[in-house]
Amino acid sequence: MARVGESAAYRDFAQTELTERVFWLIGLRWLAAAGVVSLSCGAAWVVGVPVHLPALLAVGFGIAAYNGLFLGWASRLARRSGTGSIGHRAANALAHAQIGVDLATLGVLLHYVGGVQNPLATLFTLHMIIASILLSRRAAFAHASLAILIICAVTFLEQTGVLRHYDLGLLRSEVHAGAGSLPLWRTKYIWGIVGTYAATLYLLVYMGTSIMGRLRRREGEVKRLADALSEKADQISTAYDELRETQQLQTSYMRKTSHELRAPLAAVITMLDPIVQGLAGEVPAGQLRTLQRVRSKLDDLLSLTNDFLALLRSRAPRLQVSFEPVAFDHVVRDAVELFEPRAEAAGVKLRLELPSYLPCMAGDAETLVQLVVNLVSNAVKYTPAGGQVAVAVEHRDGHLVLTVSDSGIGIPAEDLPRLFTEFFRTARSRKLSVGGTGLGLAIVRSVVDAHGGTTEVQSEVDRGTTFTVTLPLVPPGAGDAPPAECPVE
Repeated sequence: MARVGESAAYRDFAQTELTERVFWLIGLRWLAAAGVVSLSCGAAWVVGVPVHLPALLAVGFGIAAYNGLFLGWASRLARRSGTGSIGHRAANALAHAQIGVDLATLGVLLHYVGGVQNPLATLFTLHMIIASILLSRRAAFAHASLAILIICAVTFLEQTGVLRHYDLGLLRSEVHAGAGSLPLWRTKYIWGIVGTYAATLYLLVYMGTSIMGRLRRREGEVKRLADALSEKADQISTAYDELRETQQLQTSYMRKTSHELRAPLAAVITMLDPIVQGLAGEVPAGQLRTLQRVRSKLDDLLSLTNDFLALLRSRAPRLQVSFEPVAFDHVVRDAVELFEPRAEAAGVKLRLELPSYLPCMAGDAETLVQLVVNLVSNAVKYTPAGGQVAVAVEHRDGHLVLTVSDSGIGIPAEDLPRLFTEFFRTARSRKLSVGGTGLGLAIVRSVVDAHGGTTEVQSEVDRGTTFTVTLPLVPPGAGDAPPAECPVE
């Protein structure tokens, strides 16, 4: 089956394919035997077609008989190999034998159902397809030639009267009264049909073997690539480990740097506050404005540092997240109270809606505080004077649902897909010259993911935005039951 110059991968694929299809062809032949018997009986007893029923039944049972022999042969070869598969040479010989015997049986069947006039002659094409799949191009063309030879022999012997022609009335003609040969006026027509079948079989084999040849070469290439990738597996694994270690070092360095920056920044702000507030003596107006700008920039830098720390912590593996009983209503209430002075100074009405009772949840208190603070901070920051911000929490089917709605500037639809991307800020928010790092919503998404929750956003430009965060009472990895008691303030 394999040709000179073919790769080992190609030969392996061809052998495996041939072994599998040997048993597939045997299984298909049981259906063929049953089909011949049932269709013959139906044609004779139900439809009333003048078929030679005893001969057709003999063909059907004959197919079943030799198929049993092929099954025994294949099973014995499989057992002998010890691997459940058949060797290449044995499988190749078995495939040749099956197709050859089938073609001969089709010739007998064709004779008893009216010769090439019967559409059943097209069954020869089925075996050409099988031969194209299982065998080499040369072997497939050999079987096509055998099929054409059988068709020509049956047609010639019936035409010359050596074999009786069983006319089923397909062409509305009478059988010759003598030897049962075909009328001479139909000779050209019959041989035209034969020529058409011959051309069809050869063309089918050519197309089938061409397609299968390309497929097998591609299979060989894929196997060679798979072998090459397998050889590189250790190197890829090592590179991945090195990359992961580098990422861990980078995260550790960023966390350490942020911690070291936060302390001196807080100290500088603490020292500046008395001067800006005039507690250290009167400061000229020009210098005071400069100090206030410096103070504002230091606030931004401290906020960025805090956001970095929160983001890095939320990115940590879940095994490092400390799940404990958390009173989520207390977390939300504290966050709202923290921003009430800022909202009042900005002319924004900040409203909180909490039910009389909320069940305790398992969570990481520090990151949950950061989640609520970022949502409320953004709502207040991007809501103009005269607007309002509403914060609400409710319990739904084992989940706590936090809703933060505002009547602010809104978010354009084209910006929504990038809203939780690190350092992303919409063009409208940048035009307002409102301070921000672009990390707040990235932290929100990371904290929600760490708790196994979901986040939804609904927004309309100049009408406001609503963030809906749904958190399970028991996040993945926090146990099977919600905490019985929450900490008391």
